[in-house]
Amino acid sequence: MQYHTYFDWGEKDNPNKPGKNANVFFALFGEEFKRLASEEIKKDPILEESMKAFLELGHLRNILVHSNFAAYSFDNKNTEEIFLLYQAATKFVKFIEDKLTQVVWFPS
Repeated sequence: MQYHTYFDWGEKDNPNKPGKNANVFFALFGEEFKRLASEEIKKDPILEESMKAFLELGHLRNILVHSNFAAYSFDNKNTEEIFLLYQAATKFVKFIEDKLTQVVWFPS
């Protein structure tokens, strides 16, 4: 519910300025979780790109939803590029799922 409030998606109405990281989300689980998750992402360039793809998709979604959807001219990405973002973002979603499973079920 309302997951869109858990992330800093980027600059409003500017499709070229998506969010840079998921620290707002990570901080919901404490500063240590935020630090550990951020460090892990920084060590893995593919995961970092996946996070950026996830944030860009959410950012673009917000722009479309909060603009006049029918009249909005979306020239930044074609459908293939959006699908590639989706494919890239799936690794970040899995990362979040795995991290939360570790925290909830197997705390250190």
